[in-house]
Amino acid sequence: MLCSGALEVANEPYAIAKIVAIKLCESYNRQYDPHYRFVMPTNLYGQGDKFHLDNSRITPGLIRCSHEAKMAGVWSVSIWGRGYIMREFLHVNVGTGKDVTIRDIPETIKAVVGVQGALVFDVDKSDGCAEKFAGCVKDE
Repeated sequence: MLCSGALEVANEPYAIAKIVAIKLCESYNRQYDPHYRFVMPTNLYGQGDKFHLDNSRITPGLIRCSHEAKMAGVWSVSIWGRGYIMREFLHVNVGTGKDVTIRDIPETIKAVVGVQGALVFDVDKSDGCAEKFAGCVKDE
């Protein structure tokens, strides 16, 4: 599926950098047969993360929004997209090796924080690319 469609605008520079690294490994493998692999970074979260409401990643952002909503006594958190895209999440240095939906994250946070209320998905906002879990680059 790599390079089979338009890149998601918000992640375009990051996506291009990953594509370049993958293609570089493929080229080295064809020319020199060294079996290079590109390890694709996953979504990280954990201690020292950015919990800023305007520029945090999904996990710390939703933790902060959920906490603030609970403290205010009202739980309504707006989540971009429909919540069905898949991502793998890595807590500092421990990964699961499998994807979960974006929807799973606020549902889990909601349960842990102990709040009542509905999740509101803003379907007018971008979901992002459909899937990122990729293992490794295969030899041609």
